[in-house]
Amino acid sequence: MAYPVPITVPSNPARPTEADYIKHVDYFGENDNDFQFEYRKLERTLLFEYLRRADNNGSFPNNLMSVSFSAPIARNGSNNLCVDILKRNIFCEGKCYRYLGHSDSQFWEKKCYLMNASEDDIHDLLARFDNFVKITDVRKRAKRINLLFVGFEHILDLPGDDYIVEPDVKSGFFGTKPRAFTNSCGFMSPEFTIKVRRQLGLSYPEPSAIQVNYQGFQGTLVLKDVHTNAPQVQLRKSMQIFNIPSEEVRQHIPFIGILDYSKPHINGYLDTRLIILLQSRGVSVNYLQTLHKDYIDLLRRILDDPASAQYFLRLKGKDDGNIRSEIDRPTREVLTTIKRNEIEEMIDRRCVLDAERRPVARVRILVPKARVVFGVCDPHGKLEKGQCYFKPTLLDDEAGELSSEEQIVVARYPCYHPGDIQVLTLTHEKPGYQNLKDCLVLPGKGHAFESCGGDLSGSKFFVSWDQQLIPEGTIQPCSYSTKNKGKFRALARVCANVKWLLKRNRDKRNRERKKRCRAELIEHFANFTDDLPQRIEKTYMKLAVTLGPHSKECKQLSKMSYQAANQTVDREVLSQKLAKVIEKNESRGTMSSTEASSSEGSPLLRAIEEGEEEPGNGNEDEDETRVEMTNLDGTGAVRFLCGSRRETSEMRHELWKFEERAKKFVEEALQEYPYV
Repeated sequence: MAYPVPITVPSNPARPTEADYIKHVDYFGENDNDFQFEYRKLERTLLFEYLRRADNNGSFPNNLMSVSFSAPIARNGSNNLCVDILKRNIFCEGKCYRYLGHSDSQFWEKKCYLMNASEDDIHDLLARFDNFVKITDVRKRAKRINLLFVGFEHILDLPGDDYIVEPDVKSGFFGTKPRAFTNSCGFMSPEFTIKVRRQLGLSYPEPSAIQVNYQGFQGTLVLKDVHTNAPQVQLRKSMQIFNIPSEEVRQHIPFIGILDYSKPHINGYLDTRLIILLQSRGVSVNYLQTLHKDYIDLLRRILDDPASAQYFLRLKGKDDGNIRSEIDRPTREVLTTIKRNEIEEMIDRRCVLDAERRPVARVRILVPKARVVFGVCDPHGKLEKGQCYFKPTLLDDEAGELSSEEQIVVARYPCYHPGDIQVLTLTHEKPGYQNLKDCLVLPGKGHAFESCGGDLSGSKFFVSWDQQLIPEGTIQPCSYSTKNKGKFRALARVCANVKWLLKRNRDKRNRERKKRCRAELIEHFANFTDDLPQRIEKTYMKLAVTLGPHSKECKQLSKMSYQAANQTVDREVLSQKLAKVIEKNESRGTMSSTEASSSEGSPLLRAIEEGEEEPGNGNEDEDETRVEMTNLDGTGAVRFLCGSRRETSEMRHELWKFEERAKKFVEEALQEYPYV
């Protein structure tokens, strides 16, 4: 066994006097001497709350350490430093710290927790929550364990007699597959929402939807009027990620953690991908250009023009400060902060253009009549397929305008495919629904989104009642589910359990399996790089403007984007698929061999600036892809020609306008705010 990595705690910074601070080490270089040390506040998680409540003397934070690896990882190489440190362990202040785990977000941030305990003790601790060892797929095993490390700031006590577990509405082969829009979405009573509001310290009415973590369950709860004697919370069976076998553990954590909740005035924005998809569905590109120009102009004027400042504050749901003929100092400070935040979101920090590390601008358009909200299942079962209920927090004049609309456009967030954009029929003032605000209520009877393979465990949607953004016709959504579905998944689980049962009494093999599982988790964490989703997206953007987003290549890349972001398919498999797509299209001349960053480094801008010729034999209408979409009223059909040379040339030119406008504004803004 190799020697552990020694860490000497410096005298500065001083150790915090509060109990819930732990040691943190950040490795920023290529060897274990390149690190920075500090103390950080310990997050509240399911595992740490259990340790806190089970620890009688309050010493458990001293046995924890967090480690991050901020040095970039080579695309084609593994992070040998990370693997080496986690396998050797860390020795600090007389204690040996070993790899414990991480949350999903920490996985992407390259951060994890270590614990002063033996390998067997760490295994036994995790086994109190579930027998994770029996999960043979390391990706699935890691995601299951990750739930123990999901952070939440607020908790509410929830005794066992205050909740029930409801079965899902099922369909499909032998009823084994829950409908997507009852999946991972339960209910909560009005009395419970009052407790939630009090716990969150909100100044506005009770949230209609909350994302929660409770004893192995994770998902969304939506407000539902229930009988007086009914439990306060109704969970779905599909919300259960794992089943805690230990009664002792459950008794120590009788609370529900609040991860997120529905909020008013969460503005909806368009990005380049959503612009391309909307344009491909027939939305006027001239109107999209107008939205972008007006948004940029508004940001330029808000610090000098009182009327612009007042309108912008209304858009953001802020108090306009009784602005009349001038902007007072407190209001100007608020506006300056908001403007800086808007500029910050227009800069893609993942991409740089040269050795000077100039930031890359990205297209981002605030849509006045749009929100980003939780999607929730219908608590009353009255909505029909294709309908929805949506009641955002609005001013009186805005609410009156929305009440006259009959349709809204809804897009998955993030959006991958033209079929992820759907038009739904808006229902107004439906009895029993009036208190459901700032969330999108979708029918449990099914609709176009249900074939996408998603769930409502915190899923959010872009929702707009801007009638000029309503697409022409309808198109079937893309299914992102892996091939192993329904009955095959059930059969696979049965086979895995039988296989595990046959081996469980073989002590030697079990001990080897424990060690192998620990090593697999370390390798999985250490060798992960976050560049794959970016590479897929860059390839998608190139082909979307040459072949069109309806092309089979873009549909394949849409699935790959979803699978990479959600880690549903092995990374190496996706990398090989991506390499084949790139090789095939480079040989066909439908994409350049040079990779793009974003904005001015994108193929859109560079192709126009460098005069890149488009593939073909001179016939501008050759290689068209016909896409047939049913009219919204169900009659006839609308045919779109996607991927013709004339169309893709126009798309390139229009996107170049968006990117140039964004680039120019960001360059101006960085001169005004150089430290953004």
